[in-house]
Amino acid sequence: MAHVFIALHVILAVFIVGPMALLPHTGLRALRVRNAAQVRSLTTSVSIFSWLSLLVFLLGFAAEGAAHISFGHLWVWLSVLLYLAAFVLSVFVVVPNLRRGAEEIEQGEATIAGDKPVRPAAYSAVAATAGVTTILLVVVVILMAFRP
Repeated sequence: MAHVFIALHVILAVFIVGPMALLPHTGLRALRVRNAAQVRSLTTSVSIFSWLSLLVFLLGFAAEGAAHISFGHLWVWLSVLLYLAAFVLSVFVVVPNLRRGAEEIEQGEATIAGDKPVRPAAYSAVAATAGVTTILLVVVVILMAFRP
């Protein structure tokens, strides 16, 4: 049974956590070209995948229990902390800033400076936070793969 839980955990991680990590970076391009509809769509997708990632998180505990892996292992509790940090950043920083960027684009604020479009004010917050979130999730994958 442990193998089933581990397989499901890995499969869901690829198809749920992967988009959670990568879609905000696509949102950056949509912010740069000032495509509010695409930013709104990506905001919804990032939010859905972030909340769905809790299933991967919970399935990880099921796999841990079925495989008799102790929560006391460094790689386990560190992965939990790093994932939770990534989840919080994604849901409470990336998603609201993508939404704010779409609103700014729709309101037409500061669209052109000289001959170049101006990035929405939320762009930097999304870029920094999405980058940190992705790095945290990559470290989780490394910890899960190598189990130091």
